[in-house]
Amino acid sequence: MGNGRFAVGALVGFASSVIMDQATSRFYARQSEGSKRKEEELAPGGTLVQLGKQLGQVTGRDLSDDSAQRVGVALHRTLGMSYGIAASLLVGRGVRPAAGRSGDGPGGVRGGG
Repeated sequence: MGNGRFAVGALVGFASSVIMDQATSRFYARQSEGSKRKEEELAPGGTLVQLGKQLGQVTGRDLSDDSAQRVGVALHRTLGMSYGIAASLLVGRGVRPAAGRSGDGPGGVRGGG
């Protein structure tokens, strides 16, 4: 189970995060102007900016939108890589993720019970 799985999981998680951003951008481009206005009203600057600003507040800092965006993206990438690592290590232990069945947890890993 060594470093190979760890590295592959991190790479897959990072790539998945980037692909998710591209899919989100394409989805956003297809939204109506009214929908975009409502989204901007609810989360000015976007979700990652809002996440970055909230994390900044937790540390007592008032981040600019640019800084908040960088923090949000860094967290998004970190979570993607962490999930990829966890999934890869689970596969190495014989836990096979299933493709999104109802009641499954993240990655289709079946919960207890």
